[in-house]
Amino acid sequence: FRSSLNFSVLLFILFGVRAMSLIELDTHKQEEMEREEKMRILTSTWSTHIDQNYKRRFYYNKLNKQSYWEPPQELLHALEQAGIDVDKYLKEFEAKEKNNATHT
Repeated sequence: FRSSLNFSVLLFILFGVRAMSLIELDTHKQEEMEREEKMRILTSTWSTHIDQNYKRRFYYNKLNKQSYWEPPQELLHALEQAGIDVDKYLKEFEAKEKNNATHT
């Protein structure tokens, strides 16, 4: 961390604000890529479906082959650890499921 800070200071001295903007952009891009990778891992483990008999959403863990009516704590905890907004993630899950339902 310290060496990257020193490098940032050196770039700022040599190239001014533009260099700092590039570093911030690179850091933001790296954080976004890490979030996307965590999201990919989560979506490869979990899926959501609608039970046709009960017309209710359920969550399915592809690894342990178990289903849950409510978002499992394991999923919620993984989302929080990944720095992903839980409400936003669940809404995206719901939107994806609705989109899949209209195309099948």
